[in-house]
Amino acid sequence: MAKYRVVQKGSQVIIKSRLSRKDIINERELDYLRQNYTQGLFRISYDGKKTIEYTSPISVPLKKYLKGKILNEHGFWMIIVQIIEMARKIEMIGLYPSNLWLDLDTIFINEMSMELYFLYQPIMNTTASASAFALINDITYMEAKKNVGLQARYLEEFQEFLCSGNSYRLDNIEGYIEQVYPEIFKSVGSPDRGKSGFLTTDRAAYKEHYEKKVVKRQDDEEEGTVCLIEDDDEDEGTMVLGMDMDDDEDDCGATSILVMEEEKEAILIHIKDGERRAVSSDIFSIGKSNSTDYCVVGNTAVSRKHATILKRDDEFYLIDCKSTNGTFLNETRLQEGEEALLTDGDKITLADEEFEIEIR
Repeated sequence: MAKYRVVQKGSQVIIKSRLSRKDIINERELDYLRQNYTQGLFRISYDGKKTIEYTSPISVPLKKYLKGKILNEHGFWMIIVQIIEMARKIEMIGLYPSNLWLDLDTIFINEMSMELYFLYQPIMNTTASASAFALINDITYMEAKKNVGLQARYLEEFQEFLCSGNSYRLDNIEGYIEQVYPEIFKSVGSPDRGKSGFLTTDRAAYKEHYEKKVVKRQDDEEEGTVCLIEDDDEDEGTMVLGMDMDDDEDDCGATSILVMEEEKEAILIHIKDGERRAVSSDIFSIGKSNSTDYCVVGNTAVSRKHATILKRDDEFYLIDCKSTNGTFLNETRLQEGEEALLTDGDKITLADEEFEIEIR
């Protein structure tokens, strides 16, 4: 894997990949990727030397997104289905599956739409062996560990299926998902996510469908959206992974691990049973209503929407939501609408239901 660096600029993520001396560009693949927009892949450009530049809408590495976050069932299947779709799409359009980077560090996700973006490196001498099946196994294992005690039976059943020996084909995995959670295929194809959800085994139909999307996208870009930036504009962006692009080429064959700047994460700990729940959204609601992010069961003293944990500027705040019996931070009752800054180890009490907050 070549070294790469990531720049965030406005509403875009730009990744520059420096190839090693041994890497040889596959001209056929490069021409195809530059001339044909493939939904779910980073857009690509090449300087003619040893640097490939990739561009996508604003997104974060999937590894960072999943760390400390507990996915619900819909979110889990959303990610799995997109991995399957991309792996099948690469073969359908005549690209080499081994050039698709299938690991948690180099797959990016839009946190609002949950759309995945994949890196494809058009080189001829790759020694990597990408495996969508292994990646799906890894994600399922990670989520099952985080969901221990949370009645996530669907993860246990999916793990059993993956270990059954009948699941190594992506078609079989897709068939399983169609049986247990068929509605996810409607979500993946939702126009709101910027994806067409178009699947076919007919290459001509596939090409015709996506060429129509390219025309519309190019028209939109002419109105002012610039996908690629020049090197001298990079100081306007935020450098996330640093690499000197003038390094000796002899060092460029090494693998560089993607490291995004760490954000604070919060875990809500229920004192009664020790349950740990990641504060997984910027507005994290707590109450006895099933519609809240954390539902308190069996306590009538807690209001339907009792309190909210707000994340802003990488800090966490506790807010009372007009509760009947009050919200307390370290035994001090909050006033209605008050935003109380949370720190690691703080005690939160909703009526008489006790929690602790862990911030790291």
